[in-house]
Formats: sequence, structure tokens, C-alpha cells
Amino acid sequence: MIDTHCHIMDPPLDADFASHCAEARDAGVSGLFCVSTTFQKWQPLLEHRSEILEILPESRFFLGFHPWFLTDETLSGCLELEKLMDEIDGLGEIGLDRTDRASDFNLQMEIMENELALAARYNKPCLVHVVKSHDAMLGFVRKYPSVRGVIHSFSGSREEAVKYTDNGWKLGAGFGITRPTAQKLHKLMAFMGSEHFVIETDSPWVKPWGYEAIASYPKMLADLVVPMAEIFQLSPQDFMQKITENARMIFK
Repeated sequence: MIDTHCHIMDPPLDADFASHCAEARDAGVSGLFCVSTTFQKWQPLLEHRSEILEILPESRFFLGFHPWFLTDETLSGCLELEKLMDEIDGLGEIGLDRTDRASDFNLQMEIMENELALAARYNKPCLVHVVKSHDAMLGFVRKYPSVRGVIHSFSGSREEAVKYTDNGWKLGAGFGITRPTAQKLHKLMAFMGSEHFVIETDSPWVKPWGYEAIASYPKMLADLVVPMAEIFQLSPQDFMQKITENARMIFK
């Protein structure tokens, strides 16, 4: 299996990232899509890339600007991102977010335009955070039809899901399925089918419902197999095979 969204260099994972990678491997994980969300976090991820790959050889490495942490200086940071495009596998975690927690939306749109233009030019996939902004993101999907990737932790409508998948995007699903209010998401997943989804922990930040520890861990990807397989009416073995194929397809 491949965890398609993990912040392995965020605390507390960063302090002992190699052990967390080894525990994930022992739980059946073959790779992490490692994301970085601010300019300051890029270098630590790149510095430890070879160590992560030695343990989890299907890992991939993504740099980008998260919509919660943008400033006017981020625009110049896009120039630094371009310098690293040959060293990375994709852009992420990037995105659009209209909640109060996020940065100015006009700035988000400008940064996103720059990032997707880079993705198109260098043929790189994107891992995209989209909250209350699917209209804007789908506009970018139409503008940059060659760009592919994952809509991380998808929580939009059935109509929006179809528009993404019709354009070659995958939908990310993780511990959100454990919420008591997740029946709408379960129905959407069953309607869309397993071919359109990838599996993710978003560790250490997102945790299963009722889990009281301070963080989640990439090894916990295995905890999602049985409940997700049930949603798609697949055996756990068939689900793991399908979900791994879907993650690999992002780079084909």
C-alpha cells in the first residue's frame, strides 16, 4: 500500500522519522507520498529523501505552499520552487481554502496559478487541499488539463467528484471515514467506485475518530483497509491491490 499524504517531517514524526517509516513498512506500507507545506520545511524533507527511500522504496516527495500559510513573500518563493522542480516528484501540499483559517483568497489563487503552471510545464502531479473552493479548483482543472494528481481528503459533492475524475484526478480518503457523520462520504465512495480513490493518513495531523493520542502515524494506514474495503464491497486483499495500483497511476 502507498500512503498518498503524509507529513513525515512535521513534529512529532520528524524526531524519529526512520522508525516511523520502518513501522509503516512492517504494517504493509511500501511508500509514502511525503508532502511539505512551507518553504522552511522543504530542505529537511529533501535532505532525508534517500533514508526514506531506503526503507520505503515507493516513496515520492512533494513540495508546495499550503493555503493556510501564505504571505506576500510566497510569490518570490515560487521562483525557488521552480529551481527544485527537477529534484522533486510533484507539488504538494498546495491548495485553495475559503475558511477563516486560510490566507487571503486572492493570494491563494495567484500562488495556485503559479504552482499549476509549473506542474504543467514540468509534467508533475499535485496533491491538492480544497475546502469550500471546488468551483475555483475545477476552473484550474479546466485551464490546465494536462495536470493530474489527488484532491486530498475529498469532501465535495458527487457532481464535483465526477468532474475531477473525468479529468483524470484521483480522490483522497483517510480517517474522515471514521467520523460518525461520514455516511454521506461512504455513499459517495461507493457510488464512485474504488478505481477513483487513493488512501492516505495525513499523519500526524489527522486522527481516527475517538483516537486520543497526540498524533497519527503512517503505520495506521493499515487500520483503514478493512473499513474501506467494506465501503467498496471488496475483500481486503483486492482493495489493497487496487488502491496501490491507483497510487502508482498518478505517475503514469
